[in-house]
Amino acid sequence: MERPIAWMRYWRRQNRNRRYGRRVAGTPQPLFFFLGWLIAALFGHAGQFRWVAVTPPCGERHRQTVSTTFTISPVFWGKFMLKAILARVLDKGKGSRAYDRKLLRSTFARYLGRGWYGVEDGPRGPIVWSKNVAEIKITPNVTKVTLGFTTRHYQWTGSPQIVGLAKDGGDEFTVSAKSKRIVLTLNCKGNSLISIHTATVKPSEFEQTPDSRALGICLDELTIKPDPPHATSEEAQDLLRAKELNPTGVIGSLQVEITSACNLKCRMCINHASTNPRLWPLSAHMDASVWEKLRPALRDAEALVFMGSGEVFTHPNFLPYLEEADGLGVPTDFSTNGQLLVGEVIDRLAALRNLARMAVSVDSPDAEIYERIRGRPLSPVLQGLRDLGRHSTLADRVCVVAVVMRSTLKSLAAFPRQLAEMGIKHLVLRGLFDYDFSLGGEIPAYDTDDVAVLNTIKNECRICGIHLSLMPTIPAELVEVSHDDLHRILRAEDRQNWDGLSGPETKQCFDPWERVVVTRDGSVYPCEAYGQSSGAVGNLKAETFQDIWGGELFTRFRSDLLRGRHVGCVDCVRRQTGPHPLPHYAARILPEGCWSSEEEVNVSVQNIGAFTWTKDARLRVGTSGRRDRTNSTYYHPSWLAPNRVCTFSEERVAPGGTATFSFRISPVKAVAAERFQLLFEERLWLPNTVFHVPFTKCQ
Repeated sequence: MERPIAWMRYWRRQNRNRRYGRRVAGTPQPLFFFLGWLIAALFGHAGQFRWVAVTPPCGERHRQTVSTTFTISPVFWGKFMLKAILARVLDKGKGSRAYDRKLLRSTFARYLGRGWYGVEDGPRGPIVWSKNVAEIKITPNVTKVTLGFTTRHYQWTGSPQIVGLAKDGGDEFTVSAKSKRIVLTLNCKGNSLISIHTATVKPSEFEQTPDSRALGICLDELTIKPDPPHATSEEAQDLLRAKELNPTGVIGSLQVEITSACNLKCRMCINHASTNPRLWPLSAHMDASVWEKLRPALRDAEALVFMGSGEVFTHPNFLPYLEEADGLGVPTDFSTNGQLLVGEVIDRLAALRNLARMAVSVDSPDAEIYERIRGRPLSPVLQGLRDLGRHSTLADRVCVVAVVMRSTLKSLAAFPRQLAEMGIKHLVLRGLFDYDFSLGGEIPAYDTDDVAVLNTIKNECRICGIHLSLMPTIPAELVEVSHDDLHRILRAEDRQNWDGLSGPETKQCFDPWERVVVTRDGSVYPCEAYGQSSGAVGNLKAETFQDIWGGELFTRFRSDLLRGRHVGCVDCVRRQTGPHPLPHYAARILPEGCWSSEEEVNVSVQNIGAFTWTKDARLRVGTSGRRDRTNSTYYHPSWLAPNRVCTFSEERVAPGGTATFSFRISPVKAVAAERFQLLFEERLWLPNTVFHVPFTKCQ
């Protein structure tokens, strides 16, 4: 083995300073000797090494060769290797940086409030960058919070980064950060909010990078005591309650992002916003293994929605996936920019029997305005809409969606007549989301003139027979959802009156019990608004769908939402705020009181909610497994309606009491068991009350 003498000296000097080069007391010499003998035998020359160096003491033309031979004993080699191995093993589980990545993501999702960018994968685990003001929301029983963060402010600007921390609005202390990593521990008993104030810099001003975010500190460690997995007695009770209310049976809506690739680069798209942390590649498709994991859930889903950050038709298997779901009888819904709607594609779409809705994005009927916004010609999209309108089976299912901007609003006044000529009957106008605050000039003022244009569009739609819906961020007083069948999902998001409920303030949202969002990499989220920044509740590449749907992370998410503890939902504008209705309207099926015969079914249900059930509550059994279906094999004329079976027989059922639902069925032998579910009419479906006829409670 040959090395320069200078390098040999450096290596020997460094070796003396290395931790594993120091003597380990009590280590038996025979073990060292054996390891050294084994290494020497493998090398084949008994531990002897020859080092040769060439040094130029007198310039390049005069060279001198020095040869040195020395012997390293087997005992030395044994000590050297064993101590290196021991050091690596002992260091592996130590240090503040050794923690569970999944747990850290969960902690970020639960406790990080406003002022943070999306969670990213750093070289040693999850990280998240702050803005100039960021919040960590905790509960009063938390005793200590440990923060570990890095900063590149000093590296970029040459001046220290000033980081101020405050608890519940009161100043705590200030840190002047120069070093690469800082760890702080705060005593937080009785506190509920930690605020972080810091200077920010843009990386793009100091190095070649497309990242134009204004970055503060980079959080890579967050430890909460008591530790999140070890819940307090109150949290444990809440968790048991959430498990009791976990959904049984099938999922409602399954939203799938099969690709993040797109053939356009629209000005208002989040994929191209400068503040987007770009946690995913912009040209990636969902692979077949993730779709395979979705198949068990797909068979029983109430609806399948293909929607995400990419253009669905760029995925080579989109149409086969759509046709597969259609063959299973699953209602489907998808969005497209319409650039790839050609003859064969339209023919295959026309053959679908269960296509519920197809949304085509067209922001303006003016070709010049459209191309300025989306970067591609409008003509292929208009031709695709004409071809869709010629198919009677598709025309009623197609919905054109336009993002309302200052530059497009006036041109939209002529759109209803053009759509009517194409045979399209549905139009949705959505407000502009300015993701990176660069399109503020494109947000309409919605002054008298803008409202007049919207009224003109309304009148034109009424004259032309176009169903019109106005959606946020259009001002709330102008929002209006069409009452046609195509927009029933949008109507389901209408605000309800939940006055009279008591409990902690939270978002009155049922999505975690009704639906999931699956991204192209297999990550599972409670909804698309919750998003990638707050952490997934599972990943289909590592778990089955059912394990995620009823798993600990999803259950904890539901529990935190019920109790108003989930800060990831604080900024949501899609759902109203107030005590969550589900604990008040809760019920539980009692299997010991349930039975079925060829002509009759009896179901016993316990009231585990907060109010007494009366006939006015309109608690009923409805057809499920495609809710409100009217084609039940067991339909009997004694039912309230083809999709409503019966109500309970008692006059009143107090909390803790038992209600009895008895109903007759037609004496036929069904091919498969059918699903039914309890619901409060025009209120909510109870997620944990799905049962089969012949009777078996869904697990």
